[in-house]
Amino acid sequence: MSDKDSKVSSPSQQEGTRDGSDYHRFLERLQANFAEHVAQRQLFTTNASALWEAFLAAIPENQRQSNDCTSCRRFVERFGHLVTLDETGTQRSPFWSEHSASSENFAAVQRLREMVENAHVNGVFLSSQPVWGTPVTGVWKHMAVSVPQANVFQPGLLSASQKMAELQEHHRCLNVALSEFQAGLLEQARVVLQADALTRSEKFIGVVEWLLARQRERTLPHGRNLIWKAVASAPAGFCTPRSSMVGTLLEDLAAGLPFETVKRKFDDKMHPLRYQRPQAAPSAGNIQQAEEAIAKLGLAPALERRFATLADVQLTWKPR
Repeated sequence: MSDKDSKVSSPSQQEGTRDGSDYHRFLERLQANFAEHVAQRQLFTTNASALWEAFLAAIPENQRQSNDCTSCRRFVERFGHLVTLDETGTQRSPFWSEHSASSENFAAVQRLREMVENAHVNGVFLSSQPVWGTPVTGVWKHMAVSVPQANVFQPGLLSASQKMAELQEHHRCLNVALSEFQAGLLEQARVVLQADALTRSEKFIGVVEWLLARQRERTLPHGRNLIWKAVASAPAGFCTPRSSMVGTLLEDLAAGLPFETVKRKFDDKMHPLRYQRPQAAPSAGNIQQAEEAIAKLGLAPALERRFATLADVQLTWKPR
């Protein structure tokens, strides 16, 4: 519905509708379809482009001008390329469905669905906004959706855009690791870890099994999408094995080192006084960053300390 022209010329326009159309019902179905589709599902970005141009081109020419709306264009350009992924990695558009289309934009919605669902997934999408798009401007209603609470990103140390960038890097690191550590090598590492011959080996079995699952998924028809789906829900550190003890073990096994050497190197790094313990005093810059992070998370009061008094103590014995 166009918001370019503020001039009101008919009662139907005053209500933000078009004569002989079910545009309002299309907007309602768009919201309902989106809410149902994304329930408990992660959204992903694709490389689909020029969606708005394709949308307008598929609208009947005599109705194209009334559909050339700035607010709707912004919605389509910013969110129209998003998809969800099912258990097989098949991508589906949460917006563009012929079941929710109106009579005049059926072909346009169908065209957008085909473009988005045939595009390449290229990222995880996160947003802290509870509403996407501009629902109303003046008397006009536009394409927009209210986002289910489960899909609203809650920022902590990272904003939504920063988290998206982090997941993009995780995807790159995971693909590098999967290319370097083939399934046979991962199977060998799992056998070594399950033999309980290395210090705290049980801590890393889950990581190796997770990587094996990703290697199997890569061979499936929608393997690329399944890798993105795994990145979106991966536990911390699973996507970056080359920078962990798992990477150390895999590199030593790939080099063909004797097991005694592999065990010695692994156990040395897992020594209780070395593993995940700082080996040098923190710098002033690191301390400042830590203090800023604590303040940003609202945890500063938890660090406040004072000497306890007798009034704070519950006495189990008191001298006479």
